[in-house]
Amino acid sequence: MNNMSNFGLFIMIAITVPIIYLYQRWQENVFEEKAEVSLAEILFKRFSQSKNAAPRRRR
Repeated sequence: MNNMSNFGLFIMIAITVPIIYLYQRWQENVFEEKAEVSLAEILFKRFSQSKNAAPRRRR
């Protein structure tokens, strides 16, 4: 890169930036899809765990 002209550096950056931006958008979408859990799923898990839990013994 020491021998590159300013225009060459500009072209290199102009090509690299959109690639990095598109990769970032793709990764954000992947992580959002993994993190999405519906309210119905959360409530179902809570109620099913509480009903299936063993009853507590009183002292």
